[in-house]
Amino acid sequence: MLVYNRPKVPLSRVVRAIVLSGAAALLFRSHVFVEFEPVRVKVVQASVAAEAGVVRVNTVAFPQTARLQPPFALIARLTSRSARADSFQVSVDGRPACERIVDGGRSRRIDCAITGAWTAAVDHEVVIRGPSIEWTLDYLELATHHGNTTGAAVLFILPRSSEHFGQPTVGWTLWTWLALMVMLLPSVPSWSGWIQPLFRTVAGVVVILLTIIQCSQWISSYRIVLSAGTFTRSLIVLFAPQVWAASRWLLRGNVPSASRWATLGRSSLVALLVLVAYDSIVRSRLQDDYGGSYSGFLLVSKERLSSLVLLDGAGYDGQFMYFATFDPFLRAYRSTPAQYSLVVDAPPYRYGRIGFSLLTWLFSVGHWQRYPATMVWLILWSLFATALIVAVMAIDRGKSPAYALLVLLIPGFWQSVQVGLPEPVAAATFLGGLFCCARHKWVGGAALFALSLLVRETGIVALGCVVVAGMRSEHRREVFRVGVIAVGLLLIWRLYLGWILFPVWGLQGFLFRPDDLGWPFAGFLDLWRVIARGQYYPWMPEMARAGIVYPLLLIFGLALAVTLAVVSRTAVNLAALLYGVIAVSLSLPMIWAHVRNGQRGTYELFVVLLLSSLSIDTYPPIVRRGVVVFWCCAAIYVFAGAFDAADIRSGLTSR
Repeated sequence: MLVYNRPKVPLSRVVRAIVLSGAAALLFRSHVFVEFEPVRVKVVQASVAAEAGVVRVNTVAFPQTARLQPPFALIARLTSRSARADSFQVSVDGRPACERIVDGGRSRRIDCAITGAWTAAVDHEVVIRGPSIEWTLDYLELATHHGNTTGAAVLFILPRSSEHFGQPTVGWTLWTWLALMVMLLPSVPSWSGWIQPLFRTVAGVVVILLTIIQCSQWISSYRIVLSAGTFTRSLIVLFAPQVWAASRWLLRGNVPSASRWATLGRSSLVALLVLVAYDSIVRSRLQDDYGGSYSGFLLVSKERLSSLVLLDGAGYDGQFMYFATFDPFLRAYRSTPAQYSLVVDAPPYRYGRIGFSLLTWLFSVGHWQRYPATMVWLILWSLFATALIVAVMAIDRGKSPAYALLVLLIPGFWQSVQVGLPEPVAAATFLGGLFCCARHKWVGGAALFALSLLVRETGIVALGCVVVAGMRSEHRREVFRVGVIAVGLLLIWRLYLGWILFPVWGLQGFLFRPDDLGWPFAGFLDLWRVIARGQYYPWMPEMARAGIVYPLLLIFGLALAVTLAVVSRTAVNLAALLYGVIAVSLSLPMIWAHVRNGQRGTYELFVVLLLSSLSIDTYPPIVRRGVVVFWCCAAIYVFAGAFDAADIRSGLTSR
C-alpha cells in the first residue's frame, strides 16, 4: 500500500522540482536520440601479420565507409609477441589518429576517434605502426559508435565530440521539463514496508547511471546516448510511486460521483497507452525499414510505382487504396473505365471500399504528398478512438477503462498499422456509431455507420444485429432509420460505382464478390496440409507456426461466441457468432495464402468479443473464465505466436 504524506507545496519543493526537472530536460536534449543510423564496417576479420612493424589496410572494398562522418570510431584488436609493453600509432590517410600502449604477450582492443577530414571517397588507408618484433592485427572496424546495448536499455557509445544522432526538438524538451516539474511538485507517496528501501536502491542506481551518461563526455573519451524509449522507461522507474498511484486511479471502476471530465480523462489516458504501443511498431518500421518514408507502409510494387500498371501482382492492398485517393470519385477515366483496371487489380472491389481513400483525401486537403503519412496517422488515431470508446463504454458499465487495453490483443490491428490498411478505421467508426446510438445521437450514429460500411462493408453483419435488436426497443423507429440511412448510402455509392464500371465489368461492377469463403474449417485443413508438406513459406518457420496457432485461436473464438450467444442473447453476442462462422470459413487461396490476410479478415470477431467482454460479470463463472482464457491466448499469440511477434516485441521495448 501507499501511505500519502500531507499535501504541501513549500518553496523548497518548488525549487527542487525546477532543478531536477531541468537536469532531466538537459539530459533529454543532449544525450537522448530519437533517430540514430548505426554504421559498422568490419574491414579486417582475420589476422594480418605486421611487415617491418607496419600493417596497412585499404578500404576500397568497403563502400559503406562513405556513410561515415567524423568523428567516428576506429576499433582494432592487436596481439603482440613482445615481452614488454609497446606503443602503437594509428593513422588514417596519413593523419595521426591516436597512440596506444599494448602489453606484450596478450591480445588487446584499442579504440580511437577519427576526427580529421574524411571525404565521401571509399579509398582510404588505415596504417598501424608498432614495434619491429612480431605482432598481428586481428580485427579492424570503422563505425559510428564504439559499442551499444540492445533490449530494454538501448545505449550507444559515441566518440566524445560526436553529434551524429537525431536529438529531440526544443519544443519536446520544454514539454518534458514542464511535465516533470508538475510531477515533482506534489508530495511523493511513499511505499510501506520493505518496498520503500528497495525502490530507493533501484532509483538511486538509475540516477547514478543517468548522471554518468550526462557527464560521460567530460570524464571520458566517449559520449553515451540513450534512446527515447530507454529514457522514458528510466523515468517510469524513478516515478514509480506516482505511476502506481495514477494507475490505481486510472484503472478503477466507475465512481458514481466522478465528473464527465474525469471519465473522459481516464479513458483518454488508456487510449493514449494503446496509441503509444501501436505507434512504437510504426516508428520501428519507419526508421529501420523505410528510411523515414511513410510510403513504405503501403507496400507499393516497383512496377506500379514506375508505371501504375499491374505487371506481376506484387505489392499489397494498401497501394490500391493509395492509388484510389488520387481519384476517389472516378472522374479521371469515367469515359474509358477500362483504364481503372490498370490502376487497381479489381476496381469494383477496391473502389467499393472507398471510405479510407476518401478520408485520406479529405484530411490531407488534397495534397498528394501527404497521402502516405495521412493514411498511417488515420489508422493510428482510429486505434486511439477505438480504445477511447471502449474505455468510456466500460466505465458506463461500472468497469475499469483498462478493458480498452484489450485493443492491443487484436491480431489484425497489428497488421493494419504495418501495411497501411483501414481495419481500425472501420472499427472506430462502427463503435462511434454504436456509441452515438446509445446516447440517442441518431444522425451521428447513421453517419458513422455509413462511413464504416464504406471503409469495409463487412460491418453490415454487426449493423444488422444492432438493428434487429433495436427493433425490440422503444426507439425502434430511430434505430431502423439509422440502419436504412447507413445501408442506403452504401447502396447509393455502389450504384454510382456500378454505373461507371458497367461497360467493362457488367453486373459485377455493382456487386463484386471475391472468392474468399468456403465450407467451415475447410480453409484451415487446406492450410495445415500445405504446412505439413513443408511448402508454406519454408524459408520462414514463423509463418508455419502462425498458420497452425492462429486458426486454433479462431476456433476458440467461435466456441466462445457460441457459448455467449447461448447464455446471453444480445446483438453483440449474435454478431460474434456470425463473425466466428465467417472466420472459420475463409478459404486458402484468397485468405490463408498469408496469415496476415487471415488476421486482418477476422478482426471483427475480436472487436465484438471485446464488446461482449464488457458484460463479463453477467455470465456464469465458467463462461467468465473462458473469456479470460481467450484473451490470454490472444495475448500469447500476438506477442509470441504471430509470424511478426519478434518485431512487435522489439518495437515495444527497443525505442
